[in-house]
Amino acid sequence: MAGKYDRALEAEVRAWMGGLGVEVEGDDFVAALRSGVTLCELINAIKPGTIRKVNKRSMPFLMMENISSFLGAAVTMGVLPSEAFQTVDLFEAKNPAAVLRCVAALMRNNS
Repeated sequence: MAGKYDRALEAEVRAWMGGLGVEVEGDDFVAALRSGVTLCELINAIKPGTIRKVNKRSMPFLMMENISSFLGAAVTMGVLPSEAFQTVDLFEAKNPAAVLRCVAALMRNNS
């Protein structure tokens, strides 16, 4: 899976997110998104108020709820279901490339 991960695309996505005021902290993109908080903030930066409840506590089920909220909103904002990742892809870092491709698809549809 790591061979499919595109560092140049990650840099482009990070720059786009930063331009919206959403910073991704640290070197590990997927680890920084794991709680789903940053992803929810990204959705709300694109379209304020889309995700009304963002769970800031680090309980696994709340973090997964954030990720699910992001995924639902991303699809309504033009990300194809086939471009979306599964919650486990992010939460357990099973497929970092799928997470990156999904956020890149959101970027393409909302730039």
